[in-house]
Amino acid sequence: MRQAKFIHVSPRAALQMLRVVGPIVGDVVLTREEIDGLMADLLVSKQPATGRTRFSAWLADNASVLGLRYASELRRHYR
Repeated sequence: MRQAKFIHVSPRAALQMLRVVGPIVGDVVLTREEIDGLMADLLVSKQPATGRTRFSAWLADNASVLGLRYASELRRHYR
């Protein structure tokens, strides 16, 4: 199994890179508004978790299939 490599880039650089990737995969990977929301911690809940499965356990259970195919949001919802 290959290890994922993470690089740190500015939000602006990430958006520019994803504008190149988007047409290759036929999708809008991430928008400026989504980046702004992530940077503002809008995806952080102050409520206790409602699920019973730890994300780390789910990752371990699904490691063999993660990343094998791309799921386009545009294709899934609008085409």
